[in-house]
Amino acid sequence: MTMRIVSTGSTAALWDAFTGSFLDEIGGTTGPDGLAAHAWLTHRLQRDRLWTAAARRGLKGWLHPPHAFFSEFPKAFGIDRRRFGLLERTVLLDRLVTEAAAETGFAATGVTGSFDRPGIGRAVDAFLADLLPEGIDADQLEAALARLPAADAFAEARNRWLVLLYRRFLAALAEPNAYDPRAIHSLVADRIAAGGLPAAINGAGRLHIYGLTNVRARRKLLRSLAEQHQVEVVLYLLGDAVAPEFAGLTDVVETIADGATRAMPVVQPAPDQEREIEFVALEIKKMVTVGGVPLDEIAVVARTGREDARFAHETLERAGIPTTARVRTPLAEVPALAAVLQLLRAAALGWRYRPLRHVLENSYFRLDIDLRPIDHLAGRRRVQSLAGWREQLAGLAARVERGDDDKELKAFRADRLQRTVLAFGAFAERAATLDEGRPLAGWIAATRELLDPGWFDFRTQVCRPDGGRYDLVRLDQQGLEAANVLLFQWEETAGDATSVTALQWYQRLRRLLAATEVTLSTPRRTGVQVVEAHEAALVPFRHTFLIHANEGEFPKPEAPGWLFNEDERRELAALGLPVAHRDATLRRERLLWESVTRGPAVTITYRTADPGGTPLLPSLLVPDHDVTTEIPRTQFVWDQPFTPHLAARAEVERVKEAIERDGPGVRVATASPNAVRLAILRATAESHRLGHAALDRKAGDLGPWTGHLRDPAVLAVLAEKFGPERTWSASQLETWGQNPFVFLVQRVLYLEEKLEVEDDANVMVQGSVAHSILEAFFKTAGDAMLQSGVLVSDALDRVAAQVFDEYERDPGNWLGLPSLWRIRRQALRDLVHGYVEWELAKGLKGGWTPRDFEFAFGGDEPPVSISGATIRGDVAAMRIRGKIDRIDHLIDKKGLKHRVIDYKSGGTPSPSGYLDGGVLQGPLYLAVLAALGHPVATAEYRSLKTPGSSAKVEWGSDKCSQALRLALSIPGLVREGRFEPQAAKSTKWKNYWPGGLALYRCVVELDGSRFE
Repeated sequence: MTMRIVSTGSTAALWDAFTGSFLDEIGGTTGPDGLAAHAWLTHRLQRDRLWTAAARRGLKGWLHPPHAFFSEFPKAFGIDRRRFGLLERTVLLDRLVTEAAAETGFAATGVTGSFDRPGIGRAVDAFLADLLPEGIDADQLEAALARLPAADAFAEARNRWLVLLYRRFLAALAEPNAYDPRAIHSLVADRIAAGGLPAAINGAGRLHIYGLTNVRARRKLLRSLAEQHQVEVVLYLLGDAVAPEFAGLTDVVETIADGATRAMPVVQPAPDQEREIEFVALEIKKMVTVGGVPLDEIAVVARTGREDARFAHETLERAGIPTTARVRTPLAEVPALAAVLQLLRAAALGWRYRPLRHVLENSYFRLDIDLRPIDHLAGRRRVQSLAGWREQLAGLAARVERGDDDKELKAFRADRLQRTVLAFGAFAERAATLDEGRPLAGWIAATRELLDPGWFDFRTQVCRPDGGRYDLVRLDQQGLEAANVLLFQWEETAGDATSVTALQWYQRLRRLLAATEVTLSTPRRTGVQVVEAHEAALVPFRHTFLIHANEGEFPKPEAPGWLFNEDERRELAALGLPVAHRDATLRRERLLWESVTRGPAVTITYRTADPGGTPLLPSLLVPDHDVTTEIPRTQFVWDQPFTPHLAARAEVERVKEAIERDGPGVRVATASPNAVRLAILRATAESHRLGHAALDRKAGDLGPWTGHLRDPAVLAVLAEKFGPERTWSASQLETWGQNPFVFLVQRVLYLEEKLEVEDDANVMVQGSVAHSILEAFFKTAGDAMLQSGVLVSDALDRVAAQVFDEYERDPGNWLGLPSLWRIRRQALRDLVHGYVEWELAKGLKGGWTPRDFEFAFGGDEPPVSISGATIRGDVAAMRIRGKIDRIDHLIDKKGLKHRVIDYKSGGTPSPSGYLDGGVLQGPLYLAVLAALGHPVATAEYRSLKTPGSSAKVEWGSDKCSQALRLALSIPGLVREGRFEPQAAKSTKWKNYWPGGLALYRCVVELDGSRFE
């Protein structure tokens, strides 16, 4: 036997044994020939450490480096067969899976019928990944499957199908003289058996192998090394890995005593990912600044690198800690490729609002398109297709050009809107080509053209470092290069001429990009090493942080395949097939854990909850520890701040403590004056807003911190905008009466959240339809029907059908999706029926008769002016306009009287609103009719949803007089700048009002009135 194993209990001792022996054998020889030893390494960290150790010995550089990575085997052993790509393999397996199922009758077992789904292809591919590295042929697979006990009809069909599939897969590789990259170890083993090892290691007499923690995918390779007699092989292993993982390779095991004393790992629970990495950052700061530990002697290790390692790298860099990392990013998450996927997704979804908006606002496409017209149109109706958007944009531009009477159109400038129309037209002409179905090869060609030279100046934008982020430019360019290679390979295999839709192409491309990664190394080489567990294995660091040591993460469970159950996998492994099963997986994971945590100083962190708050368990491999040491969930105070933000926060705390200790007059020097000044400003605002005994203020008092605008320039604008000549509406006055802050946001600042129109008709449209039906019915019903109290359903249905038809014919009305509108239409019909039944039975008692509907005043004709006393006792006048839903007439002994009816689709307001400003419309409408010379009686809110529910106020009552005084006071209070964020008690703070979350501490409900 020419193989011996060197074993010890710690990574440091094992590394010293390897480097000492290897470098002693190399001596001062620089090559390129005549080197006595050669080394196979698994990862770059080992190579870098080897170079460092050689430099410390004073060795000169090697003209032909006497080491190689396992990934360099094809070149070292002269394997010049064509490499079978991932995409080519996927296409081949998809075809073979279906063909073999049809020929063997496996499809007739009832479990298939879906062999075109990617999940089945992946299951087969994962199974082949176990067989190919060990050189298992189809006959060996067939023999092992035949020996599985108690095979039923399903298992027998499955076995025939799998053997035929594997046989044809190997034959397909042989025809073009290609090889599956996963079979490289088997091919190398064959070359070694044929005597090719000395040439591959440049004639060295001894081969050192370092970095292996298990034999998975290398059994055949290691056996061939052990059986050859040309080169002595030295294999370096941790003591726990020697048996049984490497049993049978050799009887020569050299055990090295480990004299180093290793401390038990420190275990630190953390409540979430952020505080876990922040804890690590703080500890690294301490080690570097206090302990003087070199950065590259510290490692942050994650089981996998797609999420954990990347997040750790980014967090440490933000904390000012230099890092060295290899960051893995799925191609689907590369920003430039994500932008391309957004464009394809928008086409696949028919250019709906949100997907389209994501494309138009994406900085990777240079599109001079103003998004405000798009948002405006989306808030009015659902628009689909690029042609539909062009038509709507052109119509909007025409309405703005005509100067249509729509307040929302006043925000658009005709010239800028016209530029947007032209720019969108140019975008639509190019993007519309994505709507057409085409063969797969056509989609590939179009996507490659989209990437390079690129649509919409895409390639130029990719090369532009936004904010100096050259790392993103580098990632984008590498990602585009990798995507182009994949598309080129795909184009060579895409022979099917079947037409593919935009949605199908988007789904296939996204699935491919999500399954393929691009890996970039950081430019810096001397920072903290952020690595995955398999890279850090057997590399000694002065301190190692193992993060995210949670159950299900480390050990990483084997993905269960549907081809075989766990018992069958164990049986196949016992029969000699290198098939993974749970026990073997856990053993390999434990060896990997040991290879990372056998350093001189180790800190293990795990998370106690996921982002959703679900509790998480530590890994079973985590040592016993005190769980009460968990980082607090509510706060985490840094004793040594490592970011500017944390340093400023600590400085504020120091100034606060000095003031509390020595009194408010103390003078405190600070290195962060801006942060302290901002903290004092915030504290002052909170004290005034919430009330503070030392300030002699009550919570809710009006002041500069509670909504009182006092700047003379601002007051001048308010005086001009809301002066005596302004015409008010009842809804505007009621908005201020319910919440002055909401009036400021909506009526002064005109801030409005732009939302896409809903699937269903909104409440405003539903109310408008119901009002129109009621108006048309009462106009045509006649006094006889109304006074009889009998509902004529046919008459109401005819009126409703006419109203529905008018609304449906008007293209300006968005009634929701057709399927939902059919349901909503019936619901509105039933709603109106129920209300009219109540109205004819009880609502018109006493001789009241509906006479006027949608009574408008103060519009085209001169506005109506009302006057009276304010809450301060002054006399004020106000111009007002509006529209009253319905006016009823009554003629009795005293003559003609008028009653105002205001419909409410939902509930009616609280009558207490007449006293605190929350309800003003009814009294104002009575005042308007009185000012026009009409005798008035009452105003009443009536609910369509719950007939009989109403809120009534009588003309001349205390409630009506108080409401009018409050309404007449509002214009003056607005001019004074009073916009306190305080809801009327009758209204309370509504959940859809703006500012509720930010101002929740300001909402104070007082027993009295906010007008006082």
